Amino acid sequence: MTTPTKKEIVELDKSVEESLIALAKENDIAHDPIMDGVVDVDKYLDAPLRILWILKEPWEKLEDGVPGGDWRLTDFLQDPLVKPHKTHEIMAYVSYAILAGFPNEQSIPYVDQSRDVASILANVAVINVSKFPGETSSRANLISDAYSLFREVLLRQLSTLGPDVVIGGSTLSLFFPDLGLQATDFKQVGTCSSCVNGGRLYIDAYHPNQRSISRAAYVDDIVAQVKNAFPEGKRQIP
Repeated sequence: MTTPTKKEIVELDKSVEESLIALAKENDIAHDPIMDGVVDVDKYLDAPLRILWILKEPWEKLEDGVPGGDWRLTDFLQDPLVKPHKTHEIMAYVSYAILAGFPNEQSIPYVDQSRDVASILANVAVINVSKFPGETSSRANLISDAYSLFREVLLRQLSTLGPDVVIGGSTLSLFFPDLGLQATDFKQVGTCSSCVNGGRLYIDAYHPNQRSISRAAYVDDIVAQVKNAFPEGKRQIP
């Protein structure tokens, strides 16, 4: 696994946008793409661990018949999370714990009480399987279809961004065949499972906005997997 350069990440962003515009035209998609990827390139490259979240689809409230898209999730996440969506709030707690020495969930300040926590997502990358506006809840068959449509773009993003830790929010199994992974490669610990492949830690977790387990369990179980793979909280130097 190689370390990406700033130039490679910037060029990736441009090429992904071009690919998505072409796919929209080829598939009669009325919307414009919603761009994702690295939130702040310099902070991502300087982080002790490069974290990539893979979610399902971006949500946008649309009027009937009005095309959406044409905005960047990465721009939104660069600003401190003052009143965040629950998805981004939980992602902030997990990301902060990974990058700040593995504190447990109970000791992490709330996003509205700590600028360090509220702005932590500037240090990570976030991509969605679907690249166009979705609904408030994601249907599995539609996300699977989106993976087939955007497969080349998604694999290009994963390869170029060179993350040390990949956290799938109920999405990672879509990538298994292309990554040469199987469910049996993953070890279940608590509410999530993980495996190390090619020096990279893959974590198969619930979506951050899930409602079946506590926030503490969600955060602490993911962080425990990272701590086990990277006990010093940073990538190994070759």
